[in-house]
Amino acid sequence: MRKILLLIVLMSLVTMSAQAWERSFKGEDQKDWVVEPLLWRNTFYGDVNANDLAVDFENDAGFGTKTSFGIRFATPVPFTKKRRWVITYNSLSNSGTLNKAVTLDGKKYDANGSVSLKMQMLDVCTNWNISRTEKSYFDVVYGSKFQQISLDLNGSAAGVAQSGSYDTPAVPLIYIGFGGAVELSKTLTLDGVFKWFSLNYSGASLKTLDTDINLGVRLNPKNENTEWLAFIGYRNTYLDGKYDDDGSSDSVKVGYRGPVFGIVGKF
Repeated sequence: MRKILLLIVLMSLVTMSAQAWERSFKGEDQKDWVVEPLLWRNTFYGDVNANDLAVDFENDAGFGTKTSFGIRFATPVPFTKKRRWVITYNSLSNSGTLNKAVTLDGKKYDANGSVSLKMQMLDVCTNWNISRTEKSYFDVVYGSKFQQISLDLNGSAAGVAQSGSYDTPAVPLIYIGFGGAVELSKTLTLDGVFKWFSLNYSGASLKTLDTDINLGVRLNPKNENTEWLAFIGYRNTYLDGKYDDDGSSDSVKVGYRGPVFGIVGKF
């Protein structure tokens, strides 16, 4: 069960998924197709005490900061006026060196072993517009994410090289949240989103929070048919997973955070 908890928690990491740029203030959502390539300068943080592994990633492993790529598409839902489909793909890769001896799945590793975490994520959601004015709008967000995680540990024990790894299946996880935007001027837009997931079952609990806020600059304010924006923002994803069984307790508290940069095109 401890291994299952570790895998479920890792799969629950939500990454780059801004949700509000896909609408337009001009009131013609059905004509808007959106593409958004972006870069996230993220830092992996937190701690794990599960599956025989006890690591504080901020103090015991030098993960550092990584730049990751993501892309997002949005399109109107056919035959509706207030709903849009949003598809997001992200790829994250973090690696570092453990400065302490650890145990993973019964195997012992001396200090200075290398650990890497790779994730690919596909997020499919619907944005349902609840409120709208000429200068702002508010959406309810609901959907599911499919994530594949690879965790690898390489090192040695008493001079003997050994390695351990886990690969998770792409299990869908649902979530709900809200997002919106405010037009500050003809060229400036403030955008934000909050997403949430919670599960409690048979002694296990899992909570995730995903927040981001972005400031966009309109690059072609005089063009009424096509919109281009450049944006800068900050994104934080955090999860808290616990499992208690026969007096033992496993826990995972990890996340990603950092600035994000991107371009948005609306056609």
